[in-house]
Amino acid sequence: MSNIELLTRDDESEILGILKQYQGVIVSVSGGADSIGLLHALHTLSDSQKKFSIAAIHIAYGLRGQDSRDDFALCAWHCQKRGIPLYVSTVTDKERASRKGQSLQEWARTVRHTSYDPWISKGWVVALGHHMGDLAENVLIRLARGAAPHNLLGMAFFKAPYLRPFLNHAKNEIIRYNQAHHIMWREDLSNASNDYSRNVIRNEIIPKLEGLFPGASKRMVSCAEEARGVYSADPASLGMKRLTAATEFEGTPISRRRLDAAIKLGVQAVKERSSPKDPKAIRASQHRQSLETPKVPSKIAEGSYGFFTLDKPL
Repeated sequence: MSNIELLTRDDESEILGILKQYQGVIVSVSGGADSIGLLHALHTLSDSQKKFSIAAIHIAYGLRGQDSRDDFALCAWHCQKRGIPLYVSTVTDKERASRKGQSLQEWARTVRHTSYDPWISKGWVVALGHHMGDLAENVLIRLARGAAPHNLLGMAFFKAPYLRPFLNHAKNEIIRYNQAHHIMWREDLSNASNDYSRNVIRNEIIPKLEGLFPGASKRMVSCAEEARGVYSADPASLGMKRLTAATEFEGTPISRRRLDAAIKLGVQAVKERSSPKDPKAIRASQHRQSLETPKVPSKIAEGSYGFFTLDKPL
């Protein structure tokens, strides 16, 4: 067992708290490093705690010939090795031909969400392998498109029904985790192509920013989180973000003014939270929380997307 882990105890506690409200978690696996690493991490947690069900889903777009078949084969091998049910949503030729007017990325996103919908409707959480690099890409794309400050991130650790446990980790951390645990994955060569705006940002712009300002991705994400904190009227969160950013900025002297401002903001937040609230506001808050509590429907029927088991390893 490697001592390199990605999910902290706090992450695990939060995941367990979320999943006890649902039927289980289904991990979207492509065969790449992020999703296969996530499958391993969540299965490890499930196997040790015995507190939630886990399954996997693979979207077979069929766009890359033998490479697509090899992606599926690796996903099936990992799931068979760990005893995880694997469901496969296969895109037909007719469905591939129907993406009139849609870019390939928009169409693939629609296909994914359509494949997740039956699971979501049955009370399952969908786990996705997005990481800090994906968040930084989102910030730059949304900033360039003129998004409001509180909408720069677009993703969260958990925003029902999607769970993204790796958002606080960089891609190279996931790679190190996989290597330490001897986890095989496949590289999608299309990610190296700069035919799409996201790939240009991923392959060219962010690496150049990181070269000029090491740690740029993390600080961009922190700034976007701070903006969301301002617009969501959560001063305690904002004060803590500023304090954390100030103390974690290695190699740079911490401005006393910035530190004092962060502490002052946090203290003010504590005062605001401890002051009596209007009874009507309290009742409204309780009503919103009751609406957000998901109702857990009956378990999904096996075979909805084809349950695969293999008689022998591939």
